[in-house]
Amino acid sequence: MLLAGTGNTADRLGIAFHGPSVECQFRARGRALLAGDVQSELVVDGTAVSTTGDWNSACWSSDEDGDYLEMQLFCSDQVRIDRQFLLSRRGHFALFADAVVAAATAKIEYRLSLPVVDAASIKAQAQTRECQIGMARVFPIGLPQNRVLSTPGNCLENSGCLDVTQVALGRGLYLPVVFDWHPRRRRAAADWRSLTVAELGRVVSPEEAAGHRLRVGKQQLLIYRSLRETPEARSVLGQHMRYETVVGSIDAGMLEPIIMVENDQVRHE
Repeated sequence: MLLAGTGNTADRLGIAFHGPSVECQFRARGRALLAGDVQSELVVDGTAVSTTGDWNSACWSSDEDGDYLEMQLFCSDQVRIDRQFLLSRRGHFALFADAVVAAATAKIEYRLSLPVVDAASIKAQAQTRECQIGMARVFPIGLPQNRVLSTPGNCLENSGCLDVTQVALGRGLYLPVVFDWHPRRRRAAADWRSLTVAELGRVVSPEEAAGHRLRVGKQQLLIYRSLRETPEARSVLGQHMRYETVVGSIDAGMLEPIIMVENDQVRHE
């Protein structure tokens, strides 16, 4: 259980993985947004790969900034899925993200499906890929913001679920989705973009590491995920790091970490 406080109006995210799939119950300020199985589909080089099985908890953190859970599913000896849940303690936002990590270069097609409750309708924006679920704004930050920018991925409603899809050619893919329901940011201007990640002066491809910036009103978030280990520090948005995962707010060019996960904190068994 990821909790932002106590009482009926507290933000909370319950995760169950005792069966072949992952179940979630997500409430924002006491209102239900998601309930049911988090489903996914994975196709590698044209062949469907099962995404159900024995999910394991790989990393857990809980402090004054938020609760973080990372899980893993080894789909085969060639590919695994790392699933991340982050619930901010004070910021009224959450991160849902899947990383697909393959042993060899391949065409990776991936769909993440979030189960929206009947009482919280899905409303898509016409100009951007932002959408609304109940009281929460939803940002599929792994995709281009504007719909006029072509991409093989998408973010849309499908049979009562929010489906987010991405396609990549390489050994990895990172699919992050941010929910934001802060009252002061309900109508604030928002924009996001993918960031350049560099290592020893070389631009790192998205199959090795992905960085994204999301701005909603005065809040700016940096979300970074390494998909391939390296002994070298990488730079993104002026920050130098050796972490596998970093989520933090940017204020006056300075990073205020919410979660920083080192490679040895996660079990890659």
